[in-house]
Amino acid sequence: MSNLTPAQIGRLRKARRWFWIEILAAAVVIIGGIALMIVTDYEIWAAAGAVVGGFLIRVAFQLWSQHAVNAGLNALGAKAALDADRDRRTGRDQLTKRERARRATVQANIMTGLGVLSGALLIAAVVVFFQHAGRTAEEGAPLDLWIPISLGTGVAALIATPLLLSRAKQLRPR
Repeated sequence: MSNLTPAQIGRLRKARRWFWIEILAAAVVIIGGIALMIVTDYEIWAAAGAVVGGFLIRVAFQLWSQHAVNAGLNALGAKAALDADRDRRTGRDQLTKRERARRATVQANIMTGLGVLSGALLIAAVVVFFQHAGRTAEEGAPLDLWIPISLGTGVAALIATPLLLSRAKQLRPR
């Protein structure tokens, strides 16, 4: 980090910001494609959303890697440089080891609680989904809205639960 100029750090910060914007855009495109598929009954929308979303994710990773290489680092080195810069700007590097450990413990406890809550939400979504999906529907009857709601909630909770719990494990002071 010490060999990076403030201009390089600024470019890396901007690249990281755009990286997350592109990842969010990819998620919106994929979810939009699935929503269009559900509404219109054409599977091509989900396939198109997946292809365009996958392309956006690939471009995001490629651009982030290119900015890191331009700064003379690999992607992990660029992340470490940005983390050190954030610590310096927020004053976190001036804190004592004990205070940093206390803050990390509080963050880990919050992440653990959110992970457990997300797991409970996953269980509830699965129960609701299978209750409503098991019912016989009349021909031409409108779609039961609990099915896509519980499916979306279940998928989101299925992704969020392990992410939150693994982040909590990473934050625990050793």
